[in-house]
Amino acid sequence: MFNTAKAVAEVEERNRLRKEARLPLLSIERELQRQKIAEDEKRFERFMQSTLREAVEDDILEKLRKRRYDQQWKPTGFLSGGGFAFDIRVRRIMKRLYRRQRPHAV
Repeated sequence: MFNTAKAVAEVEERNRLRKEARLPLLSIERELQRQKIAEDEKRFERFMQSTLREAVEDDILEKLRKRRYDQQWKPTGFLSGGGFAFDIRVRRIMKRLYRRQRPHAV
């Protein structure tokens, strides 16, 4: 869980050091937003490691194989093999499922 008080204290400490070095100060609001986004991205990447991803991949793979009339087809390669498009599709669905679980997520 994101600890706002701790994050504010860290930004204030960084600002103190920046002031001593005569560097421009950071916006606390902007830094908090950046840290919250980074924390949410870490949570999403952990979510991507769940067994749910395997189920999503299997479901998409089954649909693509039916559409291609090829039960042996596998997403390989970056462009022509369909691997990149397959990965994007999986991530898009997983992001949707993640947001459904966490409506406030980025």
